[in-house]
This record gives sequence, structure tokens and C-alpha cells, in this order.
Amino acid sequence: MLCEPKHWSFCKLDFVSKNYAFQCRSIVEQSIQFHHTGSEIVTLVEDRKLCKIQQENITSNGIIPPALQDTLGFPTLQSDINGKTLQENWKKMQIPRTYISGTLAVSILFIVGFCLQKANLIFPCKQEQIINYSEKTAAQEIELAHYERLRLVKSRNLRQMALFVLTPWLAPIVWNGTFDLSVLDKQHNNTRIGLFVFAVKKYIRFLQLFLETAERYFMVGHKVTYYVFTDKVDEVVKPKMADGRILQIHNVVADKRWQDVSMRRMEVLTVYTKKHMPNEIDYLVCADVDMVFTDHVGVEILGDLVAAIHPGFFLSDRESFTYEDRPISAAYIPQGEGDFYYAGALYGGKLDEIYKLSTTCQNGIIEDKKKNIEALWQEESHLNRYLVYNKPTKLLSPEYIWDTNLPYEEFIKKKRFVIVNKNKRKITR
Repeated sequence: MLCEPKHWSFCKLDFVSKNYAFQCRSIVEQSIQFHHTGSEIVTLVEDRKLCKIQQENITSNGIIPPALQDTLGFPTLQSDINGKTLQENWKKMQIPRTYISGTLAVSILFIVGFCLQKANLIFPCKQEQIINYSEKTAAQEIELAHYERLRLVKSRNLRQMALFVLTPWLAPIVWNGTFDLSVLDKQHNNTRIGLFVFAVKKYIRFLQLFLETAERYFMVGHKVTYYVFTDKVDEVVKPKMADGRILQIHNVVADKRWQDVSMRRMEVLTVYTKKHMPNEIDYLVCADVDMVFTDHVGVEILGDLVAAIHPGFFLSDRESFTYEDRPISAAYIPQGEGDFYYAGALYGGKLDEIYKLSTTCQNGIIEDKKKNIEALWQEESHLNRYLVYNKPTKLLSPEYIWDTNLPYEEFIKKKRFVIVNKNKRKITR
């Protein structure tokens, strides 16, 4: 529609629409600001061309007709006493340049300050990586120790599997330096740990040294309950113990044969892990009494189901493992099965896992007795059978169970739990 002088009233009604009035006013303001001449056409647009203001609609001195001024919200400049033009009045309405300059200066300073603080984000560049040299050195030592073990193995054509830090099923093998004890100690701050040991007949002689060295090296700083089972309760010497550590002494019947004593442990474990221990501890470690702690043994050995690699077979081929090979036995392991040979002198885990292990082994022992047979290495044979088909979640390297009479001592830099040298014939009589 063309807006002519006679149509001002129509245009005014048309411009009452909020959007139209705003857009028309904006374009007229811009026309005046940029000094458009009366010969130019100012186009008012929303979605389509709504109206055109032609030359005759704007007077030669740039004054907007009164009707349109009123609609767009402009002052009636014709009544201006001084006869000022709309351009001059517009300049009065503008913000002073000093204010604009000041605002721009403050904005620039703000942007510069932000850029300086966030320079890494705005201007990314390669920066030097902060290296914790103690951690780097420790990692290098672990790697060097690993390669040193492999070098020794290759030079003698020995089996390598036990020297790695992961099993084929991705369970960790704990070697010195493969754990951060400070982190683990915090994780197990309130963990309750049990140490289970049998000391019957003449094996009572090893108990005092076992307990004394345990107080010095075993789970230092943590809550520990010692579960001692013996037929000589009166002969137990209680060592000086740290706070939070408890000694429980339980009477047990001593079997005539040491083989039966060995197997009796599974029976006792089954009963106590089910009825007595759940309210007292979270993890249980089972150990032979004829051993001593000679270095740190801490929470790094804890896991759902933990087994120790036997020091006599850690470099041996599977064919050399002394598994029970008679199919008639419940401890039987077929040829070609198994990854490691595990020691019966040290194993552990969460109570529910130890309960399942001891129950299975005890049932196997009972089954063999019914057939009038006995597994080659008694409870250790049944333990290996269980662990072949129920993979442990963590393995302990021979550092955690060592015999000083064995070869390949150069592979073991730390000897933490060591078998006591003894005359076995004298003790077992």
C-alpha cells in the first residue's frame, strides 16, 4: 500500500500493531541518522512490503508528518520553538561519546584480563608436562625389575608366566613395586582382617615367632584378629600387640597323622567362616605356622580370592606340577589343565569365597576317604583342583612365600614370608 498524505490516518491505524510500529520507527530512525534525502524511499518490512513512504511524505527539512510522529513515538518537531530539525533533536537524544568511550575502555580491559587468566584455553600451546620424578623412578624400577626377570629366564630357557604382572585371565600378580601402598591403606582404612593358623602337637613351637613377626610386618596399622587353633592352649605365649589387634585361641583335636591335621583345617574353616567370623572380619588370610614374616605384607594381598604361586614351581612347566593325576580322586586335574601350581601355605580372600573354597575341598576330602584314597598332597591337592576351575582374582608372587633352600633366589628381590628351616621328621613324630 502507498502511504500518501491523505492516508496518514490509515497508516496510523496500521502502525498501531506493535511489530509494525517498532519496525517502521527503526527504519525511519536509521534513515534520518544516515541523512537520507527526500528522493530516497525508506522501505518498511516485516515479512512483506507493508508500506512505502515516498518523497512527498517527508518534508524538505526532514520533518515527519504529525500523524506518523504520533504513531511512531517521535516528538512533534513542527512545534519546536527554535525550529530545530529532527536530526539536531536526534543528536540530543544520543548517549554522549564520553560515556561510550568509557564503556568501551572498561570492556576492553575486562576482555584483556579474562584472556590473560584463561590464556591456556584461548591460546592453546604446548606446555611442559609436570613430572613426578618419584613416580617416574618407581615405574622405571618396576619395568627394569620385570625385564631383569625375563632376561634371567631367557638365559636359562625357563617358563616365564609367573614373572609377569598379569595372568592370562587378567588377574594381577603382586610383585614388589606393582602397588601404591598409601592408596591401598586409605581404601582399607576400616577393613577388618583375620589371620587363620593351625598350631597343633609339636608345631606349637613355631607359634610365638609367627605371631611376633606378624605384629611387626603383617597388616601394620590395620585391624587384625588372629585365629589360632591348637591342642595346647596353655602353651600359647601372647606377644605384645598393637591397638586394634586381637588374639583368639581355639582348642582343636590333634589328629595322629600330620596329613590328617592338614586336612582338618578345611573342616574348621568351613565351620568358622559360616558361623563365627562374619560378624568379626571382612577378609581372611590362611597361613602355615612354620613360617616367619621377614618383610612387609599388607593390604596389597587382599582380594576376593587370593592364591600364592608355589615357590618350588614358579619357573616350572605345567608338566612338572604335582597335581593329583588319578581320576578316581576328587582332587584330580586332567593333563594339560591348570596354569600355576598354588601353595597350600598361604591363600585368602573374602569370607564368602573362603567358605565356598573350604566347603568344596572338605567335600572332596570326605569323598576320597569313602573310596579309601588320599590325594597326593592332601588339602593342597584339593586346593589346586578348586583354583584351576575357580580362577583366583589375585595371585601372590614367590616374594610372599619363599623357601631359602630353593634355587633361583636371584629372581626374588624381597622375601616377605619365609619357611622356617626345620627337621620335619622330628616335628611330625
